[in-house]
Amino acid sequence: MIVARDSTVKKKKRIPIIPEEQRVEMLKYLKPVDIAILGTEGHFLDIIEKILPDVIVLGPDQNFDEKELEKELEKRGLKIEIKRIGEYKNCPLHSTREILKKIVEKRVFT
Repeated sequence: MIVARDSTVKKKKRIPIIPEEQRVEMLKYLKPVDIAILGTEGHFLDIIEKILPDVIVLGPDQNFDEKELEKELEKRGLKIEIKRIGEYKNCPLHSTREILKKIVEKRVFT
């Protein structure tokens, strides 16, 4: 699993709540995760070329065109299957935004 660097999170979403090193450590302990590493600051495919995964799994919120990604992988001589998760399971506290909202509601920090 490739974990977004704090710099990427800041550009794409928000201020990181959990530091990148801690996110990597937490994900390493998930049963379906073989390896968890930080992404690169350069082109996102640089890390793909380094680790050579069998499959790239895209979340529903990742803005990648699968066909364009396949073409880019082919240009680099990589044969990697691409899968997209259809949707996230909607449950309480499923996102950082929801967790922060709950903290504010409970005023845990005061």
